[in-house]
Amino acid sequence: MKDLTDYQSTLALPQMRLGGGRLISAWMRQKRVAIPALLILLMLGLPLGWLFHRQSKVQWASEKLLPEISRLVDEDRYVAAFALARQAEEYIPGHPLLVKLWRALSASVSIRTSPPAAEIYMKEYDAIDGAWAYLGKSPLENIRIPIGLFRWKVEKNGFTTGDGVASAWFPISFTLDAVESTPPGMVRVSARAGIVQLIMPGFENVERVQLQDYWMDRYEVSNRQFKRFVDGGGYQRREYWKHPFFKEGRVVSWESAMAEFRDATGRPGPSTWEAGDYPKGQDDYPVGGVSWYEAAAYAEYAGKSLPTVYHWNNAAVTIDALVSSYIFPLSNFASQGPARNGSYHGMSRSGTYDMAGNVKEWCWNEADQHKRYILGGAWDEPAYTFHEADARSPFQRHATFGFRCVKYFSPNALSTTLIEPLAPGVRNYEQEQPVSESIFRVYRDLYAYDKTALNSAIESSDESDPDWKKERIT
Repeated sequence: MKDLTDYQSTLALPQMRLGGGRLISAWMRQKRVAIPALLILLMLGLPLGWLFHRQSKVQWASEKLLPEISRLVDEDRYVAAFALARQAEEYIPGHPLLVKLWRALSASVSIRTSPPAAEIYMKEYDAIDGAWAYLGKSPLENIRIPIGLFRWKVEKNGFTTGDGVASAWFPISFTLDAVESTPPGMVRVSARAGIVQLIMPGFENVERVQLQDYWMDRYEVSNRQFKRFVDGGGYQRREYWKHPFFKEGRVVSWESAMAEFRDATGRPGPSTWEAGDYPKGQDDYPVGGVSWYEAAAYAEYAGKSLPTVYHWNNAAVTIDALVSSYIFPLSNFASQGPARNGSYHGMSRSGTYDMAGNVKEWCWNEADQHKRYILGGAWDEPAYTFHEADARSPFQRHATFGFRCVKYFSPNALSTTLIEPLAPGVRNYEQEQPVSESIFRVYRDLYAYDKTALNSAIESSDESDPDWKKERIT
């Protein structure tokens, strides 16, 4: 029995193994079925999860981002609105409201440089310590940037870095110059399309003029620079003083003029100096207390010129008057004295500083009664004087009177129109002729409206800014 049992057991072993193999095979067959099914579920689940995530982002962009972008646009915070609009663009690119907001908060511009392949950077005008945003290499065609004013930086090996101020409203271009051909301390000022109009109250009707590009001092002439002129015998060398001395309508002699150009101790020099020297520690402050004649003599000594009103205005002011609201807070107005060159960050369109405030700057052109223009406003004046055309006696030496110089690319850069006396363009209404009755009716219809109640209501009012109040009226 035992042997039979052992024998049966021996026979049963392979059977059990065979049965186990079938079990394993069945299990493997189940796994082979289960694994593809799991993969299918995963393949179906991932897109469904992605679609769910995507839909939640679409809803977030529509319900959260769009109202916030609209609010920022209403507050003229275009850069912040631009950043959110770029996020919304990822999820709702064709949304009608987003398309409308894009038009309100940004503009498409092209940026070109000569030579090309220069690195282009930008940042907000008042983001002095902010990081530069890299846009790419020039030329950049039809790129979208926020509405507003921006600082630009253009770099290319072997060339002087170009910088300036520009907005999204006009084409942007830069001309870079080889390092060795750039005069020290000067920047290239472009003449835009070559035709320039004065942007100053009262001069709107003055004819436009033709300008060429030119160099301009980045900063106002400093005490240190003017001291070289003084120590080099500038007040004794007649070859620097090329213009007749007009005082109170008459010509005065060289000796009489030089007797007036003295410092507080009777030495030759600006009225703000003593003993032939400027105040200690003010090496890089703008020189003040100089007459037009002293400024012109220094320019001659330096191989430069005083800028004409056209050249000064072209460098200082842009077509858009809104730029002033950016420049004024970063300029030296209504203060207790001049500031070191470059310590304020009010930069004009071509990379010059302190054209608004600090010291007023003598220009070449005569006004009436032998006066000369002096522009830009001063540290003790209100900000609006940046735009005002001031003219003073060329002998006047107020502490706020300084200057900067220009250098022209060619001897024939100055036409007669640019250097002749300049007067505001006054419209003579006595010579105007009335329009015809038919044309008058067209003008009148432009102002016609239904005489019904407006039923106006102030929906909201924002008085948070000291310079303006913003109201929404329906």
